[in-house]
Amino acid sequence: MTEVLSSEAFAVPSAWKRFVLPRRGDATSAPKPRAADVKAAGELLTAFDGDVRTALRHRLIAGDLAEAGHGYLAAGPDVTPLGAAVVARGIGGALPWLRRDELTAFADLWRARHGLAFAAAATVELAGFYLGSSPSAAAITRSVPDSDANGFGTRTAIRMAYQLRRAVVAAPPEEYAAVVTALGGSRGPALAQQALVSVIAPDEAAWADDICARVSALGGREALKGLLLTVVSAEPLASRLAGQLSAWAVLSESERIYTFTATLGPAAAPALTGWLDAPVVDAQDRRKLLGLLAAVGGDAALTALIERAGRPDVPGPEMLGDMAADGIGDLLALPVRRHQPV
Repeated sequence: MTEVLSSEAFAVPSAWKRFVLPRRGDATSAPKPRAADVKAAGELLTAFDGDVRTALRHRLIAGDLAEAGHGYLAAGPDVTPLGAAVVARGIGGALPWLRRDELTAFADLWRARHGLAFAAAATVELAGFYLGSSPSAAAITRSVPDSDANGFGTRTAIRMAYQLRRAVVAAPPEEYAAVVTALGGSRGPALAQQALVSVIAPDEAAWADDICARVSALGGREALKGLLLTVVSAEPLASRLAGQLSAWAVLSESERIYTFTATLGPAAAPALTGWLDAPVVDAQDRRKLLGLLAAVGGDAALTALIERAGRPDVPGPEMLGDMAADGIGDLLALPVRRHQPV
């Protein structure tokens, strides 16, 4: 089993905590489902019931998906995570683009109604569906198994997975075991689904090592590789993934860069340095990466900072001690802004 890299000399700055996705043993208590989200998701089910039923009658929908979706709408004892995901995907197909984020409320509704294991499996199932960029009457279909994790449905499921991970890693042993069993049942052939399984349960080392190794061996798939920064925990996979990613892919989500850096500690310095030296990194991103380097400490990070002294935004050697001590204070408390590709 792969061990998570750590360093006794490195303590995660408190300003990072809201962005770092924890692992088992890091979290003291599981966040409860938010009542407002449970209510909002329930209202979506009611408001779009007709749209979903129409989608389930589409001539091109696969039989197993239609059956599972109808089963979930019937609210009987045999509802399945697949059925829940089909219904959420049906609602997503009817929602205007600017309202797609509302789908993330289903993570809390599924937890409240069916339990944490069900919610985790349903989120993974949702990642396996294709969802276009605008409201459409197209059939509910599965995405291409080896596609990248950049579709609207998958991106929604990723936000839900980040939320559920905080509950899963803090779950009691029996509940955690149930989550792992449920995730195993939903860990299908799609790369995005397998990646999300490991995002939700990163401590299942066999799954994590397998998906990280397989994706890092493929060309492209930058969205998947960036997502797996929240999963990878040891060398050589950490360097292999990091070396294939642009600074944009790394900094596009706060959870990626902070979780990767917090997990590896000083061992993250070579990757951080590589992204810092990328020619397309702007001033704000340079400051972010410099702050991370100063905070992780260690010989590699200090050497990288000293070697770059005199460049724009790089502090002089006399400032490095203070920067490392306070973790860059307010700078590191700022969320990474969402980048848009050009």
